[in-house]
Amino acid sequence: MRHNRISLNVAKTLSDRFDGTPCQVFINNVKLQVRASDSVYYPDVLVHCGGGPAGDVKLLSDAALIVEVLSESTVQTDRREKRAAYQRLPGLRAYWIISQDEQRAELHLRDADGSWGTRLCSAGERLPAPGLLAADFPLAAAYAGTDLA
Repeated sequence: MRHNRISLNVAKTLSDRFDGTPCQVFINNVKLQVRASDSVYYPDVLVHCGGGPAGDVKLLSDAALIVEVLSESTVQTDRREKRAAYQRLPGLRAYWIISQDEQRAELHLRDADGSWGTRLCSAGERLPAPGLLAADFPLAAAYAGTDLA
């Protein structure tokens, strides 16, 4: 249940931040196809920038920001397989992996030169999305309404 609440909190906060921009936030049921690997994933939250109104979108081939909320059954997939696949997406600026067991996030951020860096954040810190968010995302917002708030 905590996993669902965290995903919803992230999606809601990001949706509010991107309101009025060409970016749209999707949660859970939109497939993301990584063409370089022919893999298809269902990210917990993804931000897609560009294109028109969502309509009945079921498959995307790029994203600007992807968020996965860790669970015991997906931790290795999220950190290895998905990270490697997602980093092949040309428009991806940030991949956030958020813990559901403590206020902690692992951030994979693309620099202006296209290289990737990793940063860890914990309670009280803010998550950046370079080139996407004017103000960093407060990690605590992900945990609102949970026993970790």
